[in-house]
Amino acid sequence: MVWTRLDAFPTPDGIFFLEFNHDAPAGVGYSAAMTEIYLDLPIVRRFAEQYVLESDEPRPALLAALLATYRDFGGQEHPNIGIVDWTDVRTSSDQIILRDYFIREGYHAVIADPREVELRDGRLYAGDTRLDIVYRRVVTSELLTKLDETRDFTTAYEIRAACFINSFRCRVSENKAFFAFLTDPSQLSFLSDEARTTLLKHLPWTRIVAEQHTTLPNGQRVDLCEHVACHRAAFVLKPADAYGGTNVYVGSETDDATWEQALRRAVRDDALWVVQQRVATPVETFPIHHADGTFTFEPMKYNANPFYLGGQIAGAVVRTSRSAVINVSAGGGSIPTFTVAPRWSA
Repeated sequence: MVWTRLDAFPTPDGIFFLEFNHDAPAGVGYSAAMTEIYLDLPIVRRFAEQYVLESDEPRPALLAALLATYRDFGGQEHPNIGIVDWTDVRTSSDQIILRDYFIREGYHAVIADPREVELRDGRLYAGDTRLDIVYRRVVTSELLTKLDETRDFTTAYEIRAACFINSFRCRVSENKAFFAFLTDPSQLSFLSDEARTTLLKHLPWTRIVAEQHTTLPNGQRVDLCEHVACHRAAFVLKPADAYGGTNVYVGSETDDATWEQALRRAVRDDALWVVQQRVATPVETFPIHHADGTFTFEPMKYNANPFYLGGQIAGAVVRTSRSAVINVSAGGGSIPTFTVAPRWSA
């Protein structure tokens, strides 16, 4: 994969990565724009008089990763970049921020709907613009429901008519069921002891919901569904192939009847569900700005989401919520991140 966003919980016991967003992650544009806005706020400028604020600007690393992948793909021309997603997505402003940045850096860039692109003479076009790099933001699971409407787009991928980033292969490790593989020691014999230890230390124990027996982290052998039903506060239930915080059940915030119903649904559903060890949600105090112009300081749950771009960590965004389901699409908020250090006077 060329780039990804990792969803992590910093806890007293270490960092736990709850999800990988490999398929078509958003957030780089939002993070960069929020950083610029915050740095221009009078209250932040006053804070910066006493503290050094450092932030990683993720857009240069993203563009460099796109261009390096295009060269590896065999591209020789000064590439045109197409950001491809449905026209009505809620993250369209993130795409506009990135398109405008690519243009400022000297690259022709457009935003296009996968239903409207066309194959012509073995190349992919959005209107009159030939797309050399397809920065794919359309989610694979949604694309699969509209294959008849996106035939030129998917065919372009098959015949390598453009350099697609990320590849559709990323969907395999994006699926939350992949965590069931990564947290099962019996499946990891091909890895070194160090790699196995690292995975099991930083990923929450996860299993595909099914009528089966399995082994808990302490080595105890249990009936999975029976154990999860009796210990709901220790687990989270969620679809393996969904995003945006949809249908996520946090056991400690769910009553017995709703939990039992969700568990039955997960077992019977044609789509896969996973049950995951609940990780303690970190909480910090944040200033909350109200409509009347006042501020209050309130405890908020949060997670940290670093961007992994072209083989390096480049920036991060933090998401906050009053709920344990921390997702902007599910009603949460997001803020930029800074490294803060005191200004030492001479």
